[in-house]
Amino acid sequence: MTTVQIPITEQVAQRFQQLPRPQQQAITDKVALLLIQELNRVDVPAGTLHDFQDAMRMSDEDMRLTFGNDYLIQHNWQATDE
Repeated sequence: MTTVQIPITEQVAQRFQQLPRPQQQAITDKVALLLIQELNRVDVPAGTLHDFQDAMRMSDEDMRLTFGNDYLIQHNWQATDE
C-alpha cells in the first residue's frame, strides 16, 4: 500500500483530525475506494501510465491492483521493478 496526498482546506483537515480514529479510517477507506473507481473509469492513454505511476508514487503492485493486469497489458504498460 502507498500514500497519496490530496490537498484539502485547513478547516477540513482540522475537522477530520478531531474525529475518532475509527471514523477517520472509514472516511479514508471511502476516499480510497472512490479514487480507485474514478481511475478505473478514466481511460489513461498508454504513454502516460508511467507518468501517472510516478506522480502517484505507485509501485508496480499498486498499479496492478488499481488497474488490473488486463488493462495494463492492453495499454502496453511495463513493470518497472521487475
